[in-house]
Amino acid sequence: MEYTDDEAALKSAQEHSGAGRFAEALEIYQQVVARKPRDLVIRQKAADMLARLGRVDDAVTELQVIADRFSRDGMLLLAMAVLQAILELQPGHAQTQKTLAELYARKHGRPLAEGARAVPRASAPGVAHDSGEFKRIKGMHGLMEACAEVVKDTLDRTRAALQGESDAPDVQLSAADLPETPLFADLSPEAFLSVTGRLQLVRARAGEIIIKEGDIATSMFIVIRGSVSVTRQVDEGELQVAELTAGAFFGEMGLLTNAPRLATVTAVEDTLLFELTQQRVDEILEEHPGVQTVLEQFHRKRLVLNLVATNALFRALTSDERREMTGRFEHRVVEAGETLLKEGEAGDGLYMLVRGRCQVHVAGKGDVATLREGDVFGEMSLVFDSPCSATVTTLAQSAVLRLEPKAFRELVPPKSKAAQMLQKLASERRQQVLDCG
Repeated sequence: MEYTDDEAALKSAQEHSGAGRFAEALEIYQQVVARKPRDLVIRQKAADMLARLGRVDDAVTELQVIADRFSRDGMLLLAMAVLQAILELQPGHAQTQKTLAELYARKHGRPLAEGARAVPRASAPGVAHDSGEFKRIKGMHGLMEACAEVVKDTLDRTRAALQGESDAPDVQLSAADLPETPLFADLSPEAFLSVTGRLQLVRARAGEIIIKEGDIATSMFIVIRGSVSVTRQVDEGELQVAELTAGAFFGEMGLLTNAPRLATVTAVEDTLLFELTQQRVDEILEEHPGVQTVLEQFHRKRLVLNLVATNALFRALTSDERREMTGRFEHRVVEAGETLLKEGEAGDGLYMLVRGRCQVHVAGKGDVATLREGDVFGEMSLVFDSPCSATVTTLAQSAVLRLEPKAFRELVPPKSKAAQMLQKLASERRQQVLDCG
């Protein structure tokens, strides 16, 4: 039957599909695609019918059109989500990944090495995972459904942005609708190619926990669409550190440090993400050691941002002061047994422990605490301009972030309002420490 009214055609196609008459639904979708070849939503529906009919090559061709469109518009994450469906249908379809990498290389001005190859899609490794409530999307139908969500959601948001021009025959997508992830922005094309075949698509419904503070880390995640809230437990209760949207990644801290999760991440709305398990990350780091540098740089930046957002001392600063402070920390690697602060002597800066362990020793009391990743020390000496009240020594080779005293005083002048607030908060904290002693 030939349809001239697209609305009636799509309604009929949906009815055929719901009844399992995939051939009839496909015929109708193809009629609409012939009239609207740039309508990606209808192309995806046609691809779904082709896949259900076992016409894998034709389904891949339709999905390739969608992936290419997203790629040309700079939406690498969306293209990669479609790629997951293609690789589920044809695990050896490496050309799709290579096309993405070539587009990525041109975008960032980094040529793809001759002979670079995509990593074949592999099943998820059988390892323990975070205790999150999210669902891993597996199988052709699950991936095709997720692909449909990605395409429809993106076009809906783009049409809405056009303010009434939703009937335009060719809706132009904008890369601004999906900020690129800093992880991919800093990778070489070869490393990017290595990552794409190792991604697992997952879905988290609104309110579901993806990672939980205190859990052992087994994965990191990249937001494709939707948003997540990052919260930490502080003295006053639960504090929101950030809200992350499409393009952001999280969970890398635990993988790099083998330490418990420092925050809980919860889906604010229905959210699609890519997951990279510890095993997959280890494989990538072995092939492309430079990826570790990218992750560690971002990890250090995020630690500082978390520090100024969650530490009561630095919440007294204005947002501009906190932003300025994040850029002044320097990174150091110190060997086991090195003394960073010595009781009775002037402190040489504010420290945050990035990796490793430190022992806190107080004369007459002995060892009073062990510092772990994310812990801060040295702030009391800076705030009161007084000798250190404890000795801090590394227990193992450690990495720290240090803000030197001069930078601290430039950012927080001694007689400023911020300095007065910091002194008040530090006094309260010091009294708490004395009470505990």
